Amino acid sequence: MDATHLHLLINHVPILTTVFAVLILLWGIIRSNKSFQQLAMVGFIIAGILSIVALQSGEGAEDTVENLPGVTESYIHDHEEAAEITNWIAVALAVVSGVGFAISRFNPGIMKMYLYVLLTGGIVSAGMFSYTAYLGGQIRHTEIRPETTAGQSGAVASTLNQIEGREERT
Repeated sequence: MDATHLHLLINHVPILTTVFAVLILLWGIIRSNKSFQQLAMVGFIIAGILSIVALQSGEGAEDTVENLPGVTESYIHDHEEAAEITNWIAVALAVVSGVGFAISRFNPGIMKMYLYVLLTGGIVSAGMFSYTAYLGGQIRHTEIRPETTAGQSGAVASTLNQIEGREERT
């Protein structure tokens, strides 16, 4: 198994783990269930660790796909930049979750507020993971790439098409 296979195998796990951890934490908050709250914190820790693995294996995957037909450096670069930010968020959330175990044991009075901080961080992390995955998919899946005109971004092409359409009507 090379880095590309490892990346494709592992990169979905921290995304799904984070999404499920957010749902578990939400349920734990609603039901005031400490076991679910702790399970969610473990999920965030696992997602943070696996995020590091996904980021590191992505470097090797880049070497494999960068010269394939239809793959451009801009798609790889966008995905890589988002992955680095997402990784920092996931690792920070993992650390905050680890601290949450200590807080729940030594200062349970502030735990309710702390859980809302974790929930917010989890939602942000899940959103960033989803965006990063979307950008990663664009590397090889042309069907999800924005429409382009002469190499322009989808937003620019859309704007130009709208302007051209308006000019024809006048």
